Amino acid sequence: MSETAELSRPIAALLPGPIPDDRPDYDTLIEMTHTAMIEDGLSQNAAAHQIGYKSPTISAWLNKKYVTGNVDNICAGVWRWLKARGDSRKRHVARRTQSFVETNAAQIVANALHRAQFEPLMITITGDPGVGKTSAMREYQRTHNNVFLFTASVLVASPKAIMGLICDELKILEGAPYTRPKKIGATLAGRDALIVIDEAQHLSMPAIDQLRSLYDDPRCSVGIVLAGNYMVRRNLTPGAAGTLYAQLTSRIGWHVDLKCYGSDVDRILDAEGIVSEDARKLLRLTAAQPGALRSVDMVLRAAHILAGTEQAADVTYEHIRTAHQQRHQQLGGAA
Repeated sequence: MSETAELSRPIAALLPGPIPDDRPDYDTLIEMTHTAMIEDGLSQNAAAHQIGYKSPTISAWLNKKYVTGNVDNICAGVWRWLKARGDSRKRHVARRTQSFVETNAAQIVANALHRAQFEPLMITITGDPGVGKTSAMREYQRTHNNVFLFTASVLVASPKAIMGLICDELKILEGAPYTRPKKIGATLAGRDALIVIDEAQHLSMPAIDQLRSLYDDPRCSVGIVLAGNYMVRRNLTPGAAGTLYAQLTSRIGWHVDLKCYGSDVDRILDAEGIVSEDARKLLRLTAAQPGALRSVDMVLRAAHILAGTEQAADVTYEHIRTAHQQRHQQLGGAA
């Protein structure tokens, strides 16, 4: 079997291709590989896995004892790995992680979640992507007890799937499907619990109705929050779901609609240490586009990579402008 057949789940940089012309000699590659392993804290097994060869092969190569195959192929593979590693380190230069910024939208979400948890209520929280719904809900979960946050998807859309997800989180042995709501009710009894479903537009109406049954269970006293895009509110507006789900839609106690507030953009930029008025103006323009604050985050992340630093003070207007232009070009729009 050839050495290329030993490749195990190679990364893109290791895909078959021409041997790089700029490759160092064998001894230098060995030295560079040892240095990379030390810098990244990699064992020989871990390094071999990343390079795409079996550990004994890399061991023999590092010790200049590889005699059963083409050494040149391994040298080429190691060089591709070293170059990809350097590129990856550049890509992962990220700005220093900011603490949670309490925007207007975040305050609205926190107030809605608090009411849903302690009244309790069954509510919806909707808004365009990127206004901060998910980060605000995660912060509320971090600072409050008995808050359970789940994310729906095309694979988590049915009553069985969402009940199974809740049972997993609560460490409930599921048993027969019809016993799950009763077990969940017993586990949450007396806890003032809150169940939050993000991306709730993926849930089927029967799944939402199953959540309604938990809300109606007098033992639970559990609040239910369905968050997502505007499809969530549209589907749960009285009359939209027809008479079949009138009992469900009548349970919704509050529809919360979010938008990207201009003051929220300024709060984010203040927290990021962006002082250039030209940069702030450009980032406000970014926030006005689809993606809102998430787009601002992407542009800032790219700007830090262009600057090669995590220090906000070293990121200039030119870095931000270039990142802004690249994002619009990549999306097929004008800068």
